[in-house]
Amino acid sequence: SGTIVVTQVQIGTELGGRVVAVNVSEGDQVHAGDTLVQLDTTLYKAQRAQAEAAISVAQANAAAAAANVEVVKASLPAAEVALTAAQAARDAALANQTLLKAGPTIEQIQIAQAQLDQAEAARQALEAGLYALTAASRPEDVSAAWERLGLARQEYYRMTVVLTSQRIEDIRTAMN
Repeated sequence: SGTIVVTQVQIGTELGGRVVAVNVSEGDQVHAGDTLVQLDTTLYKAQRAQAEAAISVAQANAAAAAANVEVVKASLPAAEVALTAAQAARDAALANQTLLKAGPTIEQIQIAQAQLDQAEAARQALEAGLYALTAASRPEDVSAAWERLGLARQEYYRMTVVLTSQRIEDIRTAMN
Protein backbone atom coordinates (compact mmCIF):
# COMPACT_ATOMS: atom_id res chain seq x y z
CA SER A 1 0.00 0.00 0.00
CA GLY A 2 1.10 3.55 -0.62
CA THR A 3 1.30 6.77 1.17
CA ILE A 4 -1.02 9.69 0.34
CA VAL A 5 0.57 12.99 0.78
CA VAL A 6 -1.78 15.91 1.02
CA THR A 7 -0.55 19.41 0.72
CA GLN A 8 -2.78 22.20 1.71
CA VAL A 9 -2.06 25.60 0.23
CA GLN A 10 -3.47 29.03 1.03
CA ILE A 11 -4.19 31.07 -2.11
CA GLY A 12 -5.09 34.73 -2.67
CA THR A 13 -5.60 37.16 -5.50
CA GLU A 14 -3.60 40.22 -6.41
CA LEU A 15 -6.84 42.19 -6.65
CA GLY A 16 -9.75 42.09 -4.30
CA GLY A 17 -13.28 41.61 -5.46
CA ARG A 18 -16.36 39.45 -5.51
CA VAL A 19 -15.88 35.85 -6.69
CA VAL A 20 -18.34 34.96 -9.45
CA ALA A 21 -17.08 31.44 -10.24
CA VAL A 22 -14.89 28.73 -8.72
CA ASN A 23 -13.39 26.59 -11.50
CA VAL A 24 -12.00 23.74 -9.37
CA SER A 25 -13.37 21.42 -6.70
CA GLU A 26 -11.78 20.09 -3.57
CA GLY A 27 -9.25 17.41 -4.44
CA ASP A 28 -8.78 18.45 -8.09
CA GLN A 29 -5.27 18.49 -9.33
CA VAL A 30 -4.16 21.97 -10.50
CA HIS A 31 -1.13 23.23 -12.34
CA ALA A 32 0.63 26.57 -12.41
CA GLY A 33 -1.31 29.08 -14.53
CA ASP A 34 -4.72 27.38 -14.13
CA THR A 35 -7.63 29.72 -13.44
CA LEU A 36 -9.00 28.69 -10.10
CA VAL A 37 -11.56 31.44 -9.52
CA GLN A 38 -13.11 34.25 -11.54
CA LEU A 39 -13.70 37.67 -10.02
CA ASP A 40 -16.41 40.18 -10.96
CA THR A 41 -14.70 42.65 -13.34
CA THR A 42 -17.54 45.20 -13.60
CA LEU A 43 -15.91 47.58 -11.13
CA TYR A 44 -12.48 47.24 -12.78
CA LYS A 45 -13.93 47.90 -16.24
CA ALA A 46 -15.69 51.03 -14.98
CA GLN A 47 -12.48 52.23 -13.30
CA ARG A 48 -10.53 51.57 -16.52
CA ALA A 49 -13.08 53.49 -18.61
CA GLN A 50 -12.87 56.34 -16.12
CA ALA A 51 -9.08 56.35 -16.36
CA GLU A 52 -9.23 56.34 -20.18
CA ALA A 53 -11.68 59.27 -20.09
CA ALA A 54 -9.34 61.13 -17.74
CA ILE A 55 -6.50 60.58 -20.22
CA SER A 56 -8.66 61.94 -23.06
CA VAL A 57 -9.57 65.00 -21.00
CA ALA A 58 -5.95 65.59 -20.09
CA GLN A 59 -4.91 65.30 -23.76
CA ALA A 60 -7.63 67.77 -24.80
CA ASN A 61 -6.58 70.18 -22.05
CA ALA A 62 -2.95 69.91 -23.13
CA ALA A 63 -3.92 70.61 -26.76
CA ALA A 64 -6.05 73.58 -25.69
CA ALA A 65 -3.21 74.93 -23.59
CA ALA A 66 -0.82 74.60 -26.53
CA ALA A 67 -3.31 76.39 -28.80
CA ASN A 68 -3.76 79.11 -26.18
CA VAL A 69 0.00 79.60 -26.10
CA GLU A 70 -0.06 80.11 -29.88
CA VAL A 71 -2.92 82.61 -29.60
CA VAL A 72 -1.04 84.51 -26.93
CA LYS A 73 2.12 84.50 -29.05
CA ALA A 74 0.16 85.82 -32.05
CA SER A 75 -1.58 88.50 -29.97
CA LEU A 76 1.56 89.62 -28.19
CA PRO A 77 2.86 92.08 -30.86
CA ALA A 78 -0.49 93.87 -31.08
CA ALA A 79 -0.73 94.03 -27.30
CA GLU A 80 2.79 95.45 -27.09
CA VAL A 81 1.93 98.13 -29.70
CA ALA A 82 -1.26 99.01 -27.82
CA LEU A 83 0.71 99.26 -24.58
CA THR A 84 3.30 101.53 -26.22
CA ALA A 85 0.51 103.75 -27.61
CA ALA A 86 -1.16 103.92 -24.20
CA GLN A 87 2.13 104.84 -22.56
CA ALA A 88 2.75 107.56 -25.18
CA ALA A 89 -0.77 108.94 -24.64
CA ARG A 90 -0.17 108.96 -20.90
CA ASP A 91 3.17 110.73 -21.40
CA ALA A 92 1.52 113.33 -23.69
CA ALA A 93 -1.24 113.92 -21.15
CA LEU A 94 1.34 114.32 -18.42
CA ALA A 95 3.28 116.81 -20.56
CA ASN A 96 0.08 118.78 -21.23
CA GLN A 97 -0.71 118.78 -17.54
CA THR A 98 2.78 120.09 -16.77
CA LEU A 99 2.38 122.84 -19.40
CA LEU A 100 -0.99 123.84 -18.04
CA LYS A 101 0.40 123.99 -14.51
CA ALA A 102 3.23 126.22 -15.77
CA GLY A 103 0.79 128.47 -17.66
CA PRO A 104 0.38 128.96 -21.41
CA THR A 105 3.11 130.49 -23.55
CA ILE A 106 2.51 133.59 -25.69
CA GLU A 107 2.69 131.41 -28.80
CA GLN A 108 0.03 129.05 -27.42
CA ILE A 109 -2.22 132.02 -26.63
CA GLN A 110 -1.72 133.44 -30.14
CA ILE A 111 -2.50 130.10 -31.76
CA ALA A 112 -5.59 129.69 -29.61
CA GLN A 113 -6.70 133.26 -30.47
CA ALA A 114 -6.19 132.64 -34.21
CA GLN A 115 -8.23 129.44 -33.96
CA LEU A 116 -10.93 131.31 -32.07
CA ASP A 117 -10.97 134.11 -34.69
CA GLN A 118 -11.27 131.56 -37.51
CA ALA A 119 -14.07 129.79 -35.72
CA GLU A 120 -15.89 133.09 -35.08
CA ALA A 121 -15.54 134.14 -38.74
CA ALA A 122 -16.89 130.78 -39.88
CA ARG A 123 -19.77 131.08 -37.42
CA GLN A 124 -20.62 134.58 -38.65
CA ALA A 125 -20.51 133.48 -42.30
CA LEU A 126 -22.77 130.55 -41.57
CA GLU A 127 -25.10 132.74 -39.56
CA ALA A 128 -25.32 135.23 -42.46
CA GLY A 129 -25.98 132.40 -44.91
CA LEU A 130 -28.67 131.01 -42.65
CA TYR A 131 -30.26 134.44 -42.35
CA ALA A 132 -30.19 134.84 -46.14
CA LEU A 133 -31.81 131.43 -46.57
CA THR A 134 -34.51 132.07 -44.02
CA ALA A 135 -35.13 135.66 -45.18
CA ALA A 136 -35.62 134.52 -48.77
CA SER A 137 -38.20 132.02 -47.68
CA ARG A 138 -40.75 134.67 -46.61
CA PRO A 139 -43.58 134.94 -49.18
CA GLU A 140 -43.14 138.70 -49.69
CA ASP A 141 -39.42 138.24 -50.33
CA VAL A 142 -40.08 135.45 -52.83
CA SER A 143 -42.60 137.68 -54.68
CA ALA A 144 -40.11 140.56 -54.70
CA ALA A 145 -37.41 138.24 -56.07
CA TRP A 146 -39.71 137.12 -58.91
CA GLU A 147 -40.51 140.73 -59.67
CA ARG A 148 -36.80 141.64 -59.79
CA LEU A 149 -36.21 138.65 -62.08
CA GLY A 150 -38.95 139.84 -64.42
CA LEU A 151 -37.45 143.35 -64.53
CA ALA A 152 -33.99 141.95 -65.18
CA ARG A 153 -35.32 139.84 -68.05
CA GLN A 154 -37.12 142.88 -69.56
CA GLU A 155 -33.91 144.91 -69.43
CA TYR A 156 -31.95 142.04 -71.00
CA TYR A 157 -34.43 141.68 -73.87
CA ARG A 158 -34.52 145.45 -74.37
CA MET A 159 -30.73 145.52 -74.58
CA THR A 160 -30.79 142.61 -77.02
CA VAL A 161 -33.34 144.41 -79.21
CA VAL A 162 -31.34 147.66 -79.07
CA LEU A 163 -28.17 145.84 -79.95
CA THR A 164 -29.89 143.91 -82.65
CA SER A 165 -31.48 147.05 -84.11
CA GLN A 166 -28.13 148.85 -83.90
CA ARG A 167 -26.41 145.94 -85.53
CA ILE A 168 -28.97 145.92 -88.35
CA GLU A 169 -28.38 149.65 -88.92
CA ASP A 170 -24.60 149.04 -89.01
CA ILE A 171 -25.02 146.32 -91.58
CA ARG A 172 -27.20 148.57 -93.77
CA THR A 173 -24.64 151.34 -93.56
CA ALA A 174 -21.82 148.99 -94.44
CA MET A 175 -23.73 147.68 -97.46
CA ASN A 176 -24.35 151.16 -98.98
